[in-house]
Amino acid sequence: MKTSIFAFLTILFVSSCAKDYTCECKQTVSYPGMPSATSTTEVEYEKVTKRWMKNTAACVSSSTSEESMIGYDINGNPIFDDITISSDCEIKN
Repeated sequence: MKTSIFAFLTILFVSSCAKDYTCECKQTVSYPGMPSATSTTEVEYEKVTKRWMKNTAACVSSSTSEESMIGYDINGNPIFDDITISSDCEIKN
């Protein structure tokens, strides 16, 4: 009897936590002296938990800055500058 109750409660708990979620991320790339480029992606997941969305699906916000070649000067030498890539992610039901 205790096993049956435990199994029932476990199934009830797992089924109530696992839902369909969408990870919506807005990614922005910023170049010095130029307008930012923005894109939005949405990925849908079925019967998962919010913990799984954050840890496995990597639905988290982040920001990074890196040096990249952005063009050439008048002498043909490459110009390097920092670009910023940021991702603002949200988990939606």
